[in-house]
Parts: sequence; C-alpha cells; structure tokens
Amino acid sequence: MTSFWVQGHPMPQGSKRHVGKGIMVEVSNVKPWRDSIAWEARNAIKTPLLDGIWLKLVFQFKRPKGHYGTGKNAGVLKERFRLADHTTRPDLDKLCRAVGDALTGIAYRDDSQVVVLGASKVYASMEDAEGVRIEVQEMNL
Repeated sequence: MTSFWVQGHPMPQGSKRHVGKGIMVEVSNVKPWRDSIAWEARNAIKTPLLDGIWLKLVFQFKRPKGHYGTGKNAGVLKERFRLADHTTRPDLDKLCRAVGDALTGIAYRDDSQVVVLGASKVYASMEDAEGVRIEVQEMNL
C-alpha cells in the first residue's frame, strides 16, 4: 500500500463542454489540482503500474467561518457544528473523478482498473490544511 497527502483546495472534475469540431474542454479549472496530485503521486508511488486497484480518498476542507464563535470565542468551534458532516459542494463523485484521472499513468494504466473505491469529505481542524489523503493498494484477488 502507498499512502500520501496532497495539500491544496480539492477541486472537482467538472463536466466537459463541446466547443465545436469534436473538441471538448473542461468547464472547471481542475488542471492545477490534478497536476498537484500527479506530482505527489510520482514522488510516493515507486512500483510499476498496478492492476486491480483499491483506492481510498479522504478529502479535507476548511470549515466555514460560521462554524466558529466571534469575539471572546473567536476560533472556538460552536458545539452544534462539532459533529457536522461536509454536505455542501463539491460533489464527492466529481472529487474522486479528478483524483482518478490524475493517477492515470502513474498508479495504473487507466482509472477503470480501480475496483474498490472508498471516499469521504471531512472538515479540517482549524490548524489542519485542506487537501486529500490518498491510499493506493493493489488488490490480491
């Protein structure tokens, strides 16, 4: 198993739009995020391309300012948000798609080789950075 961290604001792999003559372009600006994932993956993954992949992704986001108190309670997490789930955008499936595409050619030949995918979105603690924890493991079927 290989595990690594990619720091940065997780970006979803958006839809593509047809611009004519068979050319499709990304609707979102996900390329810098995918490039960061690919960079960290190249540094972490020292094995040949794998086949039959188990992929675990934990996306970590900063909490909204409204989750914290103000004044003398500035920086203190409000009790009602202590166990809050990250249920807002971006969509988890689109975040996974961006990671899957970024790992193509580094961890595996094609993201269709991912046979087990576990993913979650969580809020970072105030001192933790945004990013994604990626674990890649070849299945021994």
